[in-house]
Amino acid sequence: MKHILVILLMIAICTQAEPSTAAQSSDTQTQVSVAVKESCRFSSSALTLSFGQLDPSSTSPVQAAVNTQFWCTKGTGATIKSNDGLHYTGNSKRMKHSTAPEYIPYTLTLKASSLSGGGKNTARELVINGFIANSDYVNVRVGNYSDTVELRITP
Repeated sequence: MKHILVILLMIAICTQAEPSTAAQSSDTQTQVSVAVKESCRFSSSALTLSFGQLDPSSTSPVQAAVNTQFWCTKGTGATIKSNDGLHYTGNSKRMKHSTAPEYIPYTLTLKASSLSGGGKNTARELVINGFIANSDYVNVRVGNYSDTVELRITP
């Protein structure tokens, strides 16, 4: 019976002891988020499309091309357009003579390897082709002609 009394006494002491001072823990959830925006960029900020020297005695049109690269955010489709240039009139782009009010009409075409964005590390190729008809340069003044055209890429 002594053993039972000692055990009962120990149980009573343990149940009346002060509550534990150990820290209590709590859990919470934290939402983590980000939004990736659509973006497209050219790899070059300036390009030069040069037709070289035109020979008015020629009977052939003149063509020239320049290549550049661009990228778009993965999953983004791109649109690439050129503006009309500085000397546009009617329905044609024109290069202006450096000192005289004379012009040479030309056309541009843009051809991309793909317009589907693959991410910044997946460059796409853009070829800019220029064309001058023979009839547009056989009777022009000697000298330098130029125009500035802006290319715009939008997602």
